[in-house]
Order: sequence, then C-alpha cells, then structure tokens
Amino acid sequence: MRCNNNCELHFVYNGTEPLQLKYLSPDKTYTFHEDQISKIKSNLSYTEYENRMSWFFWDYLYSYNELILVNGSNIIISSLLCDRLFIHLKENKVEKIKRILPKIRNCR
Repeated sequence: MRCNNNCELHFVYNGTEPLQLKYLSPDKTYTFHEDQISKIKSNLSYTEYENRMSWFFWDYLYSYNELILVNGSNIIISSLLCDRLFIHLKENKVEKIKRILPKIRNCR
C-alpha cells in the first residue's frame, strides 16, 4: 500500500512465522514482526469509537494508528495508507482513543 508522501506498508505472510510488516518512508525503513508490537494506539472519531451510525461523511473518513514497538520506536499509520489494519493485526494490543477529529499531531 502506498500513500501520497511516498510511504509504503507491506504485509508479508509466511505460513510458519508470525506476520512480518515492512514500513518504508522517505527517511527510514522499519521491518518487524507482529509479536514485536507492544501496543497499538488507535485514534478514532467518536462515531467510529462507539460504533454508532454515521450522520456525517467525515465520521468514518479518517483515523490513524500508532504502532509502538518493543524497542521504543513509534510508527504512525493513517487510514489513508491502510484503512483496515486490524484485518491483518490482532486486536488484543489495541488501546482505542476517542477524538473529535483525529489528526496526527507529531509525524516524526
């Protein structure tokens, strides 16, 4: 998957090993397995957080996830890059955060 700022996210499935993720940005590359993720902070709109009916088009338009790795690195993945992250990752490490308009505050 590729987004506008030349970031890429690749999911590598191998039948015997845990899911491997490769995140490429213009300045860094991260390669890690799913079990190296210590926590996922999922920043959602109120509507998406509470799984309510959407009244406005922007309710489900944008969110982002912050992957916190065991080595202390943080990787921010917006819904524009991967809107269905939890199809690939297990949700047992997810901390959902409710925001009026979830915008990324610090990209680096």
